[in-house]
Amino acid sequence: MRDRRLTLPLQRTPARDGEAAQAPTCVRLHPGTGPAVVALVGELDLDTAPQLSPVIRRLLAQGRSRITINLDEVTFMDGFTLGLLIRAHHDVARAGGFLDLTHNRLCARLMVVTGTTTFLHP
Repeated sequence: MRDRRLTLPLQRTPARDGEAAQAPTCVRLHPGTGPAVVALVGELDLDTAPQLSPVIRRLLAQGRSRITINLDEVTFMDGFTLGLLIRAHHDVARAGGFLDLTHNRLCARLMVVTGTTTFLHP
C-alpha cells in the first residue's frame, strides 16, 4: 500500500517592521492502515495551532482512534499549543482511542517545564 501525504498549509504570520516573515507552518497527514500520523511543521502559536483541532476531529469522525502527532519539525511552540494538544488528548481518549506524541528537545522541554507531561507523555 502506498503512503500518501496530505499537506495542509497553515496561516502564515506576517512580518512586522524590521522582522523577517516566519517560516510557514503546516500539518502533514500520513494516511494508512496503522495509527494516523499528523506531522506539525514550523512555528505553532495562537495564529497557527488552532488548525490542528479540525484535523483531529476529522480523523476521529473517520474512525481513526489511534493518532500520533509528530512534533519533530516544530521550531516554536507556545502554551496555547500545549492547551490544544491536551484537548486533543482528551478528545481522542473520549472516543476510546490513544494519542501518542513524537517530538524534538524543544517540545519536550516545554512539556516538562509546564508540567504537561502528565497529559501528553513526551
